[in-house]
Amino acid sequence: MINVVRTKYRLVLVSAVAIGFVFVWAASHRRATYGEDWLLVSTPSFGSRTNTRASTVKANFRVSNVGPRSVDFRVSWFECRTKRDRTVLATNQLILVRIPLRSGQSTNLTMDVSLGAVPVEECLCCYQVLWFQRESPVRDNVNRLWRWWFNLFEVVSEPPWARERLTYGTAFAANVEVADYFRWMYGFTRTQWLEDLARQQSAPARAKTSDGEVRAKAKDITIRQPTADEMLEFDASDAFAYFCQRSTNSKRDAEPTAPPNAAPPHR
Repeated sequence: MINVVRTKYRLVLVSAVAIGFVFVWAASHRRATYGEDWLLVSTPSFGSRTNTRASTVKANFRVSNVGPRSVDFRVSWFECRTKRDRTVLATNQLILVRIPLRSGQSTNLTMDVSLGAVPVEECLCCYQVLWFQRESPVRDNVNRLWRWWFNLFEVVSEPPWARERLTYGTAFAANVEVADYFRWMYGFTRTQWLEDLARQQSAPARAKTSDGEVRAKAKDITIRQPTADEMLEFDASDAFAYFCQRSTNSKRDAEPTAPPNAAPPHR
């Protein structure tokens, strides 16, 4: 009698695993796409928060998930500078924070800004959000069931669909045109980026050197830590590459002709 019950129990489990396998296999073979429109990000605005001692200026913005599935996102780049002399007022304070956001939900985020005597009208702010689709709860539960089943037989097995490529994307916003911010603050243009990219792709591969040659050359190299300004430019350059990759209107959006001291365009 006990053997019959065990057999039925295992048959039920095998059936459940088989059904789950078919379901997840079908879901995992859907074409993964780069989703540009899952997250909407708002134009940053400035406000203040007063406590018992002082008033703190904040850059406020909103991130909304209008996609069909939940995502995890993070603010991968953020910067605030003065319009006239490009003085840094704020950088990314959320770089290590991963934020889950369900479909249809929104969240408000803030960054502290050190304005000092600078009027708010002189502040230019730009930021980038990177997001990745979260694995569905059904798929996650099926994965757990798969591992549990094989653990009963002391077999380590990963589901064949574990390497599914989920949808991802990036979004930018600024209180001016995004391309204007990069051009005014760093001189970055899409034309320059395309030229650099073409030059990198056409450059011949570097000749291989032996370990001895590498060590000999390393002795002659003075390792210098990059300055704070150089690190900021490197981070901005990385963000600008993302912006150019997702931009579809290369001329008008990437290289407007308005001067840096012009009034910010209406959005």
